[in-house]
Amino acid sequence: MNCNKYIPTGLAMICVAACGGASLQGGLAQPVSGASTSTSLAAGGSESTSAESPASGPTGQWSVQDRTYWQNLQEDFDQRIGSANNNCGGSQMTFAFAHETFRGHFTEGGNYGMDSARTACECLVSGIHEFCGNGEIQTQAIRDRIRSVVCELGPRRSYALNGTTLHVVVNSDISGAELHNEAEAWLGNNL
Repeated sequence: MNCNKYIPTGLAMICVAACGGASLQGGLAQPVSGASTSTSLAAGGSESTSAESPASGPTGQWSVQDRTYWQNLQEDFDQRIGSANNNCGGSQMTFAFAHETFRGHFTEGGNYGMDSARTACECLVSGIHEFCGNGEIQTQAIRDRIRSVVCELGPRRSYALNGTTLHVVVNSDISGAELHNEAEAWLGNNL
């Protein structure tokens, strides 16, 4: 599935294809005491906690085509996180990719060079957007706790709230709809 089907709602765009769907079955980890909360999930929903930190900006050499992809992707995701900010009562979240983790995953053609990895990051942002639509308590939690969102590609999905940075490692172990619901559930259990 891809996450490129939207329904316009004012300035907001809601992902409804790959990112929508049935609610997540089973629970996720409960909040960890302290300033940082982190949960890793393997295929099938098993959990483990880990300490993770957000990746730095792009490093190393990138081709002109790849740099163009990154520029276009960032502009696209700036709009997506802007829509989430609007739905989250005017929150001020920013979005970044952990660039190096996507090296070697660009493809020729559409989606600015990414397909399933892009969908996973889209569904993460869509999950945040929809979480705020669940009520004022959820909206306030996002406004108070998250200032930046980092999307990383990795072998094990994980969620970590380090200070005000939500760092999420995504992969294609589950569908976009499941990732969207998983993100929403994690936010509800950990904010």
